[in-house]
Amino acid sequence: MKKIGILFGMENTFPPAVVEKINSMKVEGVTAEFVKIGGIRMDEPKKYDVIIDRISQDIQFYRAYLKNAMLHGTIVVNNPFWWTADDKFFNYSLAHKMGVAIPPTVILPHNKHPEGTTEQSMRNLIFPLNWQDIFDYVGFPAFLKPYSGGGWKHVYKVHTPEEFFHHYNQTGDLCMTLQHGVEFDEYYRCYVVGQEKVHIMKYDPKAPHHERYVKGNPPPSSPALRDRIEKDSLALCRALGYDLNTVEFAVENGVPYAIDFLNPAPDAEITSVGQENFDWIVDAVAEMAVKMAESGESPVKELRWAGFLAGSAVVKPAKAKSKYHKIIGAITMKSRTAAKTVDEYLANTPEPARSTLKHIRAVIKSAVPKETTEVISYRIPMFKYKGMLVGYAAFAKHCSLFPTGSGVITKFEKDLKGYQTSKGTIQFPSDKPLPDALLRKIVKQRVKENREWD
Repeated sequence: MKKIGILFGMENTFPPAVVEKINSMKVEGVTAEFVKIGGIRMDEPKKYDVIIDRISQDIQFYRAYLKNAMLHGTIVVNNPFWWTADDKFFNYSLAHKMGVAIPPTVILPHNKHPEGTTEQSMRNLIFPLNWQDIFDYVGFPAFLKPYSGGGWKHVYKVHTPEEFFHHYNQTGDLCMTLQHGVEFDEYYRCYVVGQEKVHIMKYDPKAPHHERYVKGNPPPSSPALRDRIEKDSLALCRALGYDLNTVEFAVENGVPYAIDFLNPAPDAEITSVGQENFDWIVDAVAEMAVKMAESGESPVKELRWAGFLAGSAVVKPAKAKSKYHKIIGAITMKSRTAAKTVDEYLANTPEPARSTLKHIRAVIKSAVPKETTEVISYRIPMFKYKGMLVGYAAFAKHCSLFPTGSGVITKFEKDLKGYQTSKGTIQFPSDKPLPDALLRKIVKQRVKENREWD
């Protein structure tokens, strides 16, 4: 008899529903139950063919038991060895190399020395830290959050260096990341099961917890977006080796940014996810567990993320596009290769956007100090003066100006009436530049800000 066990903690609806579903399938030779264990011998014989783990991230005893169970032939969902080793910063770095859209992210040293360490333990760290480089790379707004962990604990949205330091100084010995804050117009959480099935759920992270799964579950705004979300969800879970996970996407300007995909024991309570999503995840997990039990082996024999970087992915990851802070978009260029100079970027930009951006460039040059330099940063032209100053780019249907990490857009809100803006982006027609006087005011304000921060 093949036996499937579920190991869980405070959940009330998902574990019994999965057990009931598996047993109701009446698959010959397969049964399911709640895991029951006591003290575990090092040579403990295999009791379960498959275990669905919902709690070992919180209970060290369970995590050690599951590793031992795998040693003796049990398939564990999810692999406790990789789950123990994984963290969100590695996830972001891997996904970025795979071509999945990720907001710029930096890992930060602990604000306070971890227990048992002193200043001498930190002698490899530079001091003072290169804060301005970090802020230039990430941009504001940004999210300060732990490099691992979940539940929206110790997560802070910051808009300025002052706000950042206020919250960073409260993080104690936690290891934190700083990630650019995507100003999303759509947000989705996706169940991924067995590295084969994806269920996309419209999600509102700003709503109260019990209202975050949007009723009626409206689909993504376009088939292309839906397909990209599905493709990236599968690519990430296959690369990381997770058989049960959720992947969250914040969508801005049609681009799905993968925000969180280290959720190997994802929320599945009916009171949280709603009946439709609950039914889907119960059925999918039950079917996966039965398939694993009957096969006698895990579909993931080894972690394969290195293969994805070598180009041998089961699902070809989406090609990376231009990235600057929250501006990954389909920039219309003749060449798919990143330009190395501003002149090359402009030469690769089709008309009428090329002439528009040349004019924008000339006006900015007339308003910046002589020490200002021009660079390509994240594949778009940027002016740099005491840090990143302002950038511009051509997109498929518009051009954009990026006054980085500042409150310029709020300051000139009246002047920008009629333009589509967000916190850090000003869109204007491909054939009509921003008014020269307004552009000069914006640039001079950014110069002033950078001087004050220097």
